[in-house]
Amino acid sequence: MAKRTVVRGGLVVNAGGEQTADVVIEGERVVELVEPGRGTGDREIDASGCLVLPGAIDPHVHFETDIGTVTVDGFTSGTASAACGGTTTSLHFAFQSTDESPLECLDRWHGRLRDASPAGDVGFHLLVTAIRSAADLDELRELPARGVTTIKVFMASFPMLDGPTLFRVMRATADCGALLMVHCEDGEAIDVLIEEALAAGRTDVRWHPRTRPPETEASAIARAAQLTHLAGCPLYVVHVSSAVGAAEVAHARRAGMAVAGETCPQYLLADDSVYEQAPEEALKYLFTPPARHRSNQEPLWQALASGALSTVGSDHAPFMHADKLGHADFTQVPQGAAGIETRLPLTYHHGVVAGRFSRRRMVDTLAEAPARLFGLYPRKGVVQPGSDADVVVFDPEARTTLTAGRLHSRSDYTIFEGMEIEGAVRDVLVRGRSVVTGGELVADPPPGRFLERDRPPAVLP
Repeated sequence: MAKRTVVRGGLVVNAGGEQTADVVIEGERVVELVEPGRGTGDREIDASGCLVLPGAIDPHVHFETDIGTVTVDGFTSGTASAACGGTTTSLHFAFQSTDESPLECLDRWHGRLRDASPAGDVGFHLLVTAIRSAADLDELRELPARGVTTIKVFMASFPMLDGPTLFRVMRATADCGALLMVHCEDGEAIDVLIEEALAAGRTDVRWHPRTRPPETEASAIARAAQLTHLAGCPLYVVHVSSAVGAAEVAHARRAGMAVAGETCPQYLLADDSVYEQAPEEALKYLFTPPARHRSNQEPLWQALASGALSTVGSDHAPFMHADKLGHADFTQVPQGAAGIETRLPLTYHHGVVAGRFSRRRMVDTLAEAPARLFGLYPRKGVVQPGSDADVVVFDPEARTTLTAGRLHSRSDYTIFEGMEIEGAVRDVLVRGRSVVTGGELVADPPPGRFLERDRPPAVLP
C-alpha cells in the first residue's frame, strides 16, 4: 500500500473556496479532505495556523536560455528555487535555434531536462524563432500529440517573425487546437526608436524604457488579438506591463475573443525610476518590457483582481550581475531577472495582505487559472481528491526580508533586495514527496518530471 501522509489542520485555500481540513495523501495523489483531526496516515505535517495551498504553477520560465547570455539557472537549480517559493510546476520555453525544426528543438530540450534533476514538474512551450518551410508548420501541428500544447512567438525583441509567417503560425496553432503565447510589442516601431536613440548617442539604460513606450505594447496586443481571432486560435499575452496593455486585453475579452493575459511582479512593484539609479544598479532592471511609470501599477492590480488579467508569471530569466555590465549600449545587455522564488510571497504580501484581492483570487492567478489555461486542470492547480499532491504549507505570520543570499537561484542579485514581506513558504510537497521542509530544500533525489499537457479549454479563464 502507498504511504499515506496527512497535512493536518490548515486552512485549505482553493480558488473555489476555503475550509479548515486534514489533507490526506496516498502515494502521489490527494485522496480526501476531512475534518481536522480525522485524517490518518503514516506521517503527519502540522499545518495548524497555516494556509494549505495548491502548488503554484509558473507559466513563464526561462532556464538555460540564450538571451544574449545564457541564463544561469538550469532545470536543477531553477526548479529548486521554484520549489522554495511554493512553485511546484514550471512551464519552460523550449527556445528554437533558427537552424532546427520545431521537433528537433523539442528533442534537444528534452535531452537537457533528462540530464537534470528537477525538484518540481516541468512542461514545455515551443518558442518559434523561424519557419523555414511548410514542413516546419506541419511539425507545429504535431506538438499536442507530444504533450506540448502551447506555441510562443515574438512580435519584437528576439528573432521576431515577419507578418506573413506570424499569421501562418497562428493558423497552424488553430489547426492543432493549441494556445498561442505572444510577446506583444510593436517591433517595427521600437526598431525605429532604438535606431534614433543610438544615432544620437543615447546609449545608457535610461533609453531602454524610452524606446519601448506603453503604446508599442498596446498596439501589438490589439493586433495580436484581432489576428488570432481571424486565425481561430486562442491567445495568451505574456508579461502585460502597462495600463493601456491591460485595457486592450480587457477589451478583447469583452468582445468575446479567446484572449487571456499575464502580468509579473516586476510590473506590479517596480517603476521606471529604477533606471535613474547609478548605471550598475539600474542595469539589474533591464528586462523587456521595461518597468513602467508607477501610474501603471494600480491598474494592473485592478485588472488582476477583476479577472481582466488571468495570471501572474515570473518571466524568470536569471543572470549574474556581471553579465549586465560592460556592454556598449542598452540593446546589448542580457534582458531578464530572477523571480520564480519570490512570485508567490510577493503576490501574497502585496495582493492579499494589502487588501487588493482575496486569498482565493491569489490562488486562482498562481495555480488554478494556469492549470486550466495550460491543460493541467484538475491534475494540478487545486487541492482536492484525485489531484496531484502538490501542496504548499504557507505561514501567513512569518516575516521575511528578501535578499539574494537567502534565495536559491544561481543569480547573485534580486531586484527586490531588502523588501520586507509578510508570509513565507514553509513546506512543499510535489506529488506527495517532501521537497521543502521548514523553508529548506530536502528532496534527494528530486521528484520532478516532464508533464504532458492537454489542449486549452474552449473558454479561457
